[in-house]
Amino acid sequence: MENEGNDKELEKSVKVSKDVSTSIVMRGLDDLAFLVEHTPAEFFVQKGNACYKSEDYHQAIIYFRQAIKLDLQNAEAQFMMGVMYDNGQGVARDYVEAVKWYREAAEQGLAVAQYNLGMMYQHGSGVPLDYFETLRWYLIAAEQGYTGAQSNLGVMYHNGEGIPQDYAEAVKWTRKAAEQGHAIAQYNLGEMYHYGHGVTLDYTEAAKWYRKAAEQGYAHAQCNLGLMYKNGQNVPQDVPRGPHQISLWERYADGKGIPQDYAEAVKWFRMAAAQGYAEAQYNMGVMYRDGEGVSQDYAEAAKWFRKAAEQGDANAERMAAIASWFDENKWYSPSNPEMQSYADAMSDHFIRTTGKRGKELLDYVRQEVEKRFPEKFAHQIHLFDNEWLRRR
Repeated sequence: MENEGNDKELEKSVKVSKDVSTSIVMRGLDDLAFLVEHTPAEFFVQKGNACYKSEDYHQAIIYFRQAIKLDLQNAEAQFMMGVMYDNGQGVARDYVEAVKWYREAAEQGLAVAQYNLGMMYQHGSGVPLDYFETLRWYLIAAEQGYTGAQSNLGVMYHNGEGIPQDYAEAVKWTRKAAEQGHAIAQYNLGEMYHYGHGVTLDYTEAAKWYRKAAEQGYAHAQCNLGLMYKNGQNVPQDVPRGPHQISLWERYADGKGIPQDYAEAVKWFRMAAAQGYAEAQYNMGVMYRDGEGVSQDYAEAAKWFRKAAEQGDANAERMAAIASWFDENKWYSPSNPEMQSYADAMSDHFIRTTGKRGKELLDYVRQEVEKRFPEKFAHQIHLFDNEWLRRR
């Protein structure tokens, strides 16, 4: 039995060795096949890209340098040299050197290099901040259809960043990128429809573009879509249309609006919150606090408020404290919802007048609520839940 087992192990070992040898041979044949149809410089670019993808940056930069030695006009290798100096991958980070290589590639027409060079000018990295140069390189890349440049051009025109504000141009460039599936541009186009910047205000269109970005995992869009469903975004009561007026119900009947849907709101808030987006985490707290789209659960509300507070949201910090107390005092909100609004108002007043939070805030709110609703406090002998304070 042992000999049989040993023979099997030997057979297995030989098979593995043969497989490895075959793999090496096949890779060599693949390389030869590539060289038949490509230049040696292109071969080294391919090898460099493979190393870069596997995070072997030291070897990648050797390959890219070799490609440039063989072909001084190899834009892809020049671009990758720029990327590696920009990020400090395989070399010490050097923005000046990154700009040099981006420019080499950009001047040969490589759109992604033109875009990156525009970003370097926009942020003043390796070159003086220069909006004219930013705009110039973004335009060159955008006219080649590069979506990142189109999207950034839209933002510059929308915000008037270094150029006169122009909503029409902002919409034009943002739409070009959005229609090619660029998530940030889709979100930005949604905002333009949401607020009527350069287009007629249209909540249906806003939701359409938010959804496209949200389905790609863009947290900002997920949160905004959630807010639209939470609030039920409809068009204004009366919208001019020539000499006539069109009513809200007529516009809504035509699908010009978003119905209120708490479950759908929670769905999108949760997606964004899971990515660490503070505003969505705060809104998850609100939904659990108010029992909208989910069962009312103050402990869960406090959890989400704390997550937002940990990212610096001072209002979420206050809400986490109050939600913790609601969870401790189970009789509180269901038996008298007015108390929740009163507690919120007292919290806002205390923070506004004293600037204090923490235990002093909690004690003050408890004291004021107890004064306003003494019958509900008659059987209470404990103070606010201080566990939140200890965790802070």
